[in-house]
Amino acid sequence: MELTIDKPRKPRKKLKETNGTAVFLFLGPTLLFLAIFFLFPLIATIYLSFHQWDLLGPALDAPFSGWDNYKILMSDGRFLKALTNTFLFVLANLIFMPLLALGIAYLLNEVKVMAWFWRLLFFLPVITSAVAMSLVWQYIFDPTYGPLNELLKAFGLAPQGWIMSTKLSLISVVIVSLWQGIGYHAIIYLAGLQGISEDYYEAAKIDGAGAWRRFLSITIPLLKPTSVFVLVMVAINAFQAFTQFYVMTNGGPMDSSNVLGLYIYQTAFDFLNMGKAASMSVIMFVLVIAFSFVQFKMMRQQEE
Repeated sequence: MELTIDKPRKPRKKLKETNGTAVFLFLGPTLLFLAIFFLFPLIATIYLSFHQWDLLGPALDAPFSGWDNYKILMSDGRFLKALTNTFLFVLANLIFMPLLALGIAYLLNEVKVMAWFWRLLFFLPVITSAVAMSLVWQYIFDPTYGPLNELLKAFGLAPQGWIMSTKLSLISVVIVSLWQGIGYHAIIYLAGLQGISEDYYEAAKIDGAGAWRRFLSITIPLLKPTSVFVLVMVAINAFQAFTQFYVMTNGGPMDSSNVLGLYIYQTAFDFLNMGKAASMSVIMFVLVIAFSFVQFKMMRQQEE
């Protein structure tokens, strides 16, 4: 009988080396992209927030100012006003955006005739240029010849100042923000609604639960992960809002619609104070990170 000896197994180490090279090749471009367009700007912004730089000389030669930029912000009325407006804008979006998006998604889920058309209709504002959209709404809100005031007059109501009013300018931009963002979040909610099994609703009907009861006891609880995602995305987008404020109001009148993103731009390129603008950018970054942390905490609780 011939004795056979198994050959030693070696390829495991070689396989690991091959996998390591493949991982590097696949992740390398992404890591390089993140390093250039995220990590470097982040480090540069933190560096500038502790220096005084007016864009006229090399940034590395800018004088060190320590915490002065942050101390100045604490007594800057325009910054505090912009920060307050930002929180109000975020809060308004957090309250109305998920409610309206869920309502529209629920209706879209029930529509069976030309469903694709209605979904496209609500999604069109999402793919519309933000600048073009803001110019159109600027015309609609115009207190002199805007069609919105003409509509109010037709119903016997008094015309409003809208974007020219210190009381209504921020509300006007909130309306535009909701109009543009509802379609995107409605599609997310629609995907969540279509992921809920009909078996739950059939069982509830057998138990005698009405439509409203089924919505509260089945739809809302099963949409919690979707709602968490929508809330966090709404908050992050609202914190970074810029274009509609810049085009429609430029922060006016009297800073009534000035927000953090717009004030950072004005401080950096109108007043050439890059150090102060960088310190505001760091504060906004911390706020966004805080909301992201809340998202992870809430998602982890959902998984548990």
